Amino acid sequence: MRQLWKRALLGVIAAILVLEGAYLVAANVYLNTDLAPKSINRKPEKFQLAWRSAWSLYPGMVVLRDAQVRGRSRRVEWYSRLDSVTAGFQLLPLHRRTVHLTSVKATGVEYRQRRRLLPGETSRAPLSELPPIPEFLDTPGAPRGLPDRARKPRRPWTVLADIIRCDMEELWIDRFRLDGALRVETGMSLVVRGPMEFPRVRLRMKSGELLAGERTIFHRLGRRA
Repeated sequence: MRQLWKRALLGVIAAILVLEGAYLVAANVYLNTDLAPKSINRKPEKFQLAWRSAWSLYPGMVVLRDAQVRGRSRRVEWYSRLDSVTAGFQLLPLHRRTVHLTSVKATGVEYRQRRRLLPGETSRAPLSELPPIPEFLDTPGAPRGLPDRARKPRRPWTVLADIIRCDMEELWIDRFRLDGALRVETGMSLVVRGPMEFPRVRLRMKSGELLAGERTIFHRLGRRA
């Protein structure tokens, strides 16, 4: 009986190792070839995510290096660059086109956001003072500028984050820019091609300055909000 249990245990361990090996190969090939960018960036005019390298050790965990992400709704466009980001996520919500991030830790973050102008509308601030946001990222994806009517309408993806912890270098919204060592903790709710919200924002700045365009408003900032 003892030999039988020992063989059964060894069989279970061997099966786990085989499954883990298969996952490591499949997941990391997916992340580091054109497969992942093409499946994520199907509407690059609305949302794009790109990275230099990525890896995953087990289901529900992923690490991205040198990542960029940009998005656009009717009234807002935004862009972020991250040196590295580590995320944990739930698997079951993916079937409902929802990415539920249980935790996100990012370093070397730059975030830019600006209001989009409607036809005939003029900017209240000089365009030179607004954050530059790339029109497209250099990543495989759907053909740029493909009309929406050429694609079958589908429910947009939703991204929910329980907690995001960012070590930021720059936070630039419209003409106001925070430069310096900045720690941000927040949740997030994002509908791709739709609204984005950051509830429960906590901000701590070790040192830096606040600028409006090229004019410095505050020097040597260091506070918690």
